Amino acid sequence: MTKYVHFRSFEAIPHVGFAFELIQSESYTLANGTNYGGLGPTIVGPAAWFKPNAHSTLGIQTFMQTPQGTRDATSPQYWSNISSLIFDYEWKHFSFDGDAGTVVGSTKHVKNAHSYSPGVVFYTNLRFSWKATQKLEPFVALDWQNVKGTYDNTAKQYLDDSNSRETTLGLGLMYNVSKHFSITGRYSHSLEARNTPETNAYYLKLVYLW
Repeated sequence: MTKYVHFRSFEAIPHVGFAFELIQSESYTLANGTNYGGLGPTIVGPAAWFKPNAHSTLGIQTFMQTPQGTRDATSPQYWSNISSLIFDYEWKHFSFDGDAGTVVGSTKHVKNAHSYSPGVVFYTNLRFSWKATQKLEPFVALDWQNVKGTYDNTAKQYLDDSNSRETTLGLGLMYNVSKHFSITGRYSHSLEARNTPETNAYYLKLVYLW
């Protein structure tokens, strides 16, 4: 995923901030001697937050996800709204941040196929980090999501095994290369999963601020 975020604040309200985000997903698959890839849906929307004090931040963000990518395999075929509460608390040597929210999808219509209502997604992503040095910040991450079953509007019934749930635990390290550039590596593994492939994933995040 490639993310562009524009931050904005105003002198009249110094403890309040705003952002506008544009996120583009990409995918590449290599399996069984074949490969393919392409762009997935685009995610766009605003965020706003305020600081009750110098150490804490509380905010909200809401995004729309488009129904189409460059391939059918990367296209959900329906619009989605992704909304969540976000928070952050900073101590001298530790920090705790995360979000909690939902994903609500519109009805999925495909020509010559059944009509479906995607299940509502509830999720939270939490991270507790240790400020070991000015450069290094190791952390523990906990991710959870629960997906309600998909409803077949044509057949008037839920699809079998379409409801899912997963909890994952991860370890990571953020390296602050400079004031404007950071690199974060992370490994996450599923603790418990139902009706979904278990997570066993490595992540790399690059952030540049200007």
